[in-house]
Amino acid sequence: MVLRVTLDDSDDEWGVVSAETLRPILAAIGRGTEDMRLGSMDLLAKDPEGQDVSLASAAGELGLKDAVQGKLLGLLQSDLRDIREW
Repeated sequence: MVLRVTLDDSDDEWGVVSAETLRPILAAIGRGTEDMRLGSMDLLAKDPEGQDVSLASAAGELGLKDAVQGKLLGLLQSDLRDIREW
């Protein structure tokens, strides 16, 4: 499954997503996918102009550094289980 998040255009600075922004998104995904039996999920973020936005810094702060693949965040079942425990 791939999920693309587009950032609100009210923010003047794009380019990265903060851990503060990413955490509730991942928590909702973790809860929402509990019964879906997902093997993995890839998350992408884009700014309102369609440009890629990095999730690496936020993922690192949230303990998901190993899930970062460039600007993509690739979550495995084990990552989603850990996220549900937040």
